[in-house]
Amino acid sequence: MSVALWSLLEHEQHLPASDLAGKIMGIRKFAPLSVAAIISLAAACPAQDLSRELSGGVRAKTPDNAYMKPSDKVRITLQAYGTCLIKDNRRQVESFLETWPDSPNYNSMVRRVASNNCIASGDLRMTSSFLRGALYVGLYKIDYKDSPASVSKAPINFGLQMTDASTPNTKVYVSRMLFADCVVRRAAEESRRLVLTTPASKDEDLALSKLLPFLGPCIPQGQNVQFDKTVLSGILAEALYREARSANAER
Repeated sequence: MSVALWSLLEHEQHLPASDLAGKIMGIRKFAPLSVAAIISLAAACPAQDLSRELSGGVRAKTPDNAYMKPSDKVRITLQAYGTCLIKDNRRQVESFLETWPDSPNYNSMVRRVASNNCIASGDLRMTSSFLRGALYVGLYKIDYKDSPASVSKAPINFGLQMTDASTPNTKVYVSRMLFADCVVRRAAEESRRLVLTTPASKDEDLALSKLLPFLGPCIPQGQNVQFDKTVLSGILAEALYREARSANAER
């Protein structure tokens, strides 16, 4: 049983969507991802989406830093994009997140919530699971940034509302979230610190080093799992957010 962290999006923002899909599919045996939809976004010209003023939030802008890794630029942009979507139309974001990955209309909800209007410059490509993770990171930072981590009395049942527990996407989602919830319930504050950090920062490196010892025990015996930082922060944020809401409801 072992765990390794790696960077999926090292150069992918320069690849066609078809190449990105192939690369993700190629690593599924190590870190299964939902690849039902590859979302490709680019900054809209003034005559298009930017003609609509945002209800709230700031449009995501790719960092202009020649010394920053392309993967870190993507991670920073992705989190800013998710936060912008939430502040612009939180009701729509919450409706999307309440639509489970095995739902027949999940992909249409992905296309509905993803908007070029929240991209100020550059382009951004992601899977639907990256988008979901970015939205949960944003929600957790907005709602619980100043609150200590909390968990409910019983673990979250992530498969409870799934339509068909036997589908591949459902199995991937549930297994991934069972892992994340296990980590959160073992190390809630350490998980919280990682989710609240800025990508590619020293704080993130420190938080990750503190969390690493808690990852291995949550991996099923005999399996070797590799995690991209984007995926890890996203699933931890979802587990943290849903645990916090459940804990609040118990009070």
